[in-house]
Amino acid sequence: MKRFDAGETTGTAQETQQTTGQPYVGRPMQRVEDAAILTGRGRYADDLGVKPGTLHAAILRSPHAHAELGLIDFAAALKAPGVRAVLTGADLPAWSKPFVVGVKAPMEQWTLAMDRVRYVGEPVAVVVAESRALAEDALDLVRVDSAIFSWAHPMNAGSG
Repeated sequence: MKRFDAGETTGTAQETQQTTGQPYVGRPMQRVEDAAILTGRGRYADDLGVKPGTLHAAILRSPHAHAELGLIDFAAALKAPGVRAVLTGADLPAWSKPFVVGVKAPMEQWTLAMDRVRYVGEPVAVVVAESRALAEDALDLVRVDSAIFSWAHPMNAGSG
């Protein structure tokens, strides 16, 4: 098996164009976006205006790699200014269906954690409010009781 080193090439731009029919593959290209970004004139999705009445969402994500979810207390968040709704996994079955994740065997996956979290960053709750700032502020008022499970690093001996 051959190991490729950094900087090693497998052909020239001319060879690449002849074999792929694409003049851009395998060639250095001049960047066109740098001037706008470096001078503060870059445009991003967050710069786009929103229509009046648009609601904004903030997502509460798990800080734990593996935990069983208990009570999710969002009463204070619901009372916060501008908050229209707080959604948790308990709300999902009435409105949607899980999507199927294709791994070794198909398994159902909900968009919010239902009974436990399985990775750091898994969505647990969503706060919907009249502005991004109000949604993020109300997110701080959501309290989640959870039983954190221990985990084993896959590189450690005996971790399975």
